Amino acid sequence: GYRLMIQKAINGETIAVWGNPNRVHDVVYVKDCCQIIEKSIATETAPCGMYNVGTGIGTTLEDQIKGIVEVFTPKNMEKPEILHDPSKPDATEYVFDMSKTEKYLGYKMKYNYMDYLRDFKKEMELQNKIDRIETDYPGYDEYDYNLGAIGHDPYTLISYLSAVHTEFTAAGIESEIQELFDAMYSLTTEEVEE
Repeated sequence: GYRLMIQKAINGETIAVWGNPNRVHDVVYVKDCCQIIEKSIATETAPCGMYNVGTGIGTTLEDQIKGIVEVFTPKNMEKPEILHDPSKPDATEYVFDMSKTEKYLGYKMKYNYMDYLRDFKKEMELQNKIDRIETDYPGYDEYDYNLGAIGHDPYTLISYLSAVHTEFTAAGIESEIQELFDAMYSLTTEEVEE
């Protein structure tokens, strides 16, 4: 899946695209998912029922692969070749109708596929730094880690925001959400002598 293609882009290896590269997927970023959850909780006028969570925009398989290559291929490396293999099965195609979510919840997509990939790269880079701590900082008797999960959990985020703010809107806390996400991508080390 995605991680295999990302690893191929990092290594500069050829990436094979199976089936029709023009088939589309609705790729929603968790930050927009959080926005929909917040709007669902805050609404006092929207009718009960099911609301789609998505973008309403189809991103082709070709564009998904090109995005992975653009974001994950190291700058000093030639971009890997993308080969098409139409003999392989096509991916499922889907784009969600967001009209009800937009009309009743006031949802507007803020983050696109490339935003998702750039943040995912930050998460991978942070995990790689953590994995290399003992190699990059050798010679200690003990390594003590105090780590949270790397990634975005919309339910944890909305729970935190609900506890901190009695009432809030996505627009009113946008900068706070960005600060929270930025803080998740930082890593500090401390040397302690006992």
